[in-house]
Amino acid sequence: RVHLIPFGIDTSSFLPDSEKAESRRILGVREDDLVLFFRGSTWELKGLSDVVSALASRPPDRPTTLLTVDKTGLLSELSSAYDVRELGWVEDERLYPRIFSACDIFVMPSKAEAFGLMALEAMAAGRPVVCFKGTAVPSVTHAPECGVAVPMGDVPALRAAIDALA
Repeated sequence: RVHLIPFGIDTSSFLPDSEKAESRRILGVREDDLVLFFRGSTWELKGLSDVVSALASRPPDRPTTLLTVDKTGLLSELSSAYDVRELGWVEDERLYPRIFSACDIFVMPSKAEAFGLMALEAMAAGRPVVCFKGTAVPSVTHAPECGVAVPMGDVPALRAAIDALA
């Protein structure tokens, strides 16, 4: 017999929806914006180029803020259509849950992922996850019940999933 025992996280560190407005205030995000959160990484396997292509494919339908962690200076081509907030590497244990609290959708289009801890954290914050099929993330998010998985590398499908959740 085989039992799958996934990684766990302390769900009590994530904030209730009632903290969303305060989280946005702390991060300098407009309260009524659609907020997308994703990892800004130069590592191609994390899929940032696919997110950028999807978001650059057409202007947003409503004011939208992009929140990222990790690297900065990677979203300059989107800054005319989106409010870009690149937070860099976040080690502050009080700030990190605020980022998930402030967002509406977490986008994780990894092309190789053995687990997907950030997807689990997004779910702990009650946020939907958009990911690519073919990694562990659809399993972690129980897509399609708790996440949206689109075909690997399908930029139009990635944009369509984001738009559908928005």
